[in-house]
Amino acid sequence: MQHDTSPHKMEVAGKSITAQCAGLTLAYSRRLFIWYYPRLPALRPRDFLLRAAQFMDGTCPLCVIDNTSVGLAGGAGPDAVFAPEMAAFARALGFKLWRTVSVT
Repeated sequence: MQHDTSPHKMEVAGKSITAQCAGLTLAYSRRLFIWYYPRLPALRPRDFLLRAAQFMDGTCPLCVIDNTSVGLAGGAGPDAVFAPEMAAFARALGFKLWRTVSVT
C-alpha cells in the first residue's frame, strides 16, 4: 500500500481554500481512501492511517510513504528513520513503514 499527501485547491462554502489531501492506495486493486485536512500541520498520520485501515478492513505488510516528512524522526529516502511512535503504531496495525523519496 502507498500513503501520499498533497495540497488541493478547492471551493468550500463559496471560499477558495487549499486543503491537505491524505490518501492510501492498495496497489494491486487500486482501492483508494482519501481524507482532507485543513492544512498539513493538522494532518495526523496515526489518525489517517487508522481510518484508512478501518475503511480497507485491514492493511498490507508494507506501507510506502512517498515524498513526505510526516512521521519521520530523521534521515532521507530509503534511509529515513520513522519516529518510534509511528513505527510502533504501524506494527500494531500489522505493517512496516518504508520511505522512497527524499524531500528537498
